[in-house]
Amino acid sequence: MIRIKVLIGKSEDALQYISVFNFGIVKSVILKDFSAASNFLYYSGFAMMMTGYHKESIKIIENLCLFMNKYKQYMSRTYKSNVVGRMADKSLYMLAVALLFYPMTISSSLTFAIEKRLGDKYIKLQKVNEQVVMDCLGGTPKVIDPILSMEHYINFET
Repeated sequence: MIRIKVLIGKSEDALQYISVFNFGIVKSVILKDFSAASNFLYYSGFAMMMTGYHKESIKIIENLCLFMNKYKQYMSRTYKSNVVGRMADKSLYMLAVALLFYPMTISSSLTFAIEKRLGDKYIKLQKVNEQVVMDCLGGTPKVIDPILSMEHYINFET
């Protein structure tokens, strides 16, 4: 449900669903279902970033990136290895943009990973180059238009 709320642009509603969860429980679930927990952390971090909770967003995305970097080698043997790799890249991009809004210190391994992945874009991103920011945000969830109501289809004439 959090993913759906984020995708239709209702990040405030997504935060209501996030507030119900205890992140300690979510971390224990990660051991059981990697994709569900990583999606939960990814979309909750994005929803918090979009609503202005930048510090909390950075902490969530940082934990997600650290977890994905730690277990990426184990996930490379599964059929979802390319999905995990893309989500790890998108998480790094989102972390770099979130750090632009709220600069704070993060893990040195993640700082190195961001610099390695972004290269020259990282320096331009720190100088707030609009094109580079838009390129980095290209990997974040796209906001879609919700399906029209049934009244629209009932009154629709062919």
